[in-house]
Amino acid sequence: MHDDVAELIDAWFAKREDDGFVRGGTDVPYSVIGPSTEAERIIFTTKPMIVSLALSDQEMLDQMGIIGRPGLPTRTDLDWISLMIGQRELLFLGDMDPVDLMVFVWLRATLPGKHVGFLGVSDSLLKAASIPLTKTYFLSCAPSEQQSLAFLRKVLPELTKTVGSDCADMLQRGRKRELEGIGDRRTRARVIAQAVSQRGIRE
Repeated sequence: MHDDVAELIDAWFAKREDDGFVRGGTDVPYSVIGPSTEAERIIFTTKPMIVSLALSDQEMLDQMGIIGRPGLPTRTDLDWISLMIGQRELLFLGDMDPVDLMVFVWLRATLPGKHVGFLGVSDSLLKAASIPLTKTYFLSCAPSEQQSLAFLRKVLPELTKTVGSDCADMLQRGRKRELEGIGDRRTRARVIAQAVSQRGIRE
């Protein structure tokens, strides 16, 4: 079942790469910060600069590793990603948009036996940053993203549970929110650090 979901997402990205559903190739390098032997978690993010800067500001980089690159990984990446994770927890940090949510689902489906948690943009993350959950504070999805919403629901039926009811509703109405839009640098650092520390912000 998991591999079926991953194959569906692979095919979706393959057909729509020109519409923003990008799959990184060998010409697009990863940003990697190796974990210490004591580190208990690895962050996978589509926004490595934003996340590494936030965790550096909070002096948390030595507590975890980071794997970062925009877009969907390839199957050939899985061996080294899995090796780097080892017995650690993998936490996904990305935007509240169809592309990043599909990356999260794909990682969860292709890394059986690994715990893959979601820490991306959600109701709780936005509330922690004091950002109102109203249409004014969300961006419009591109036409290709809007066309992908039914497919996203198919591969992520627990969308509402993952991002929260308000964000799920905004997404269904063609609105999205990006990680870099969570307040200023200090606010982003605080909120991201809190989410990582708590494995997700509790309301």
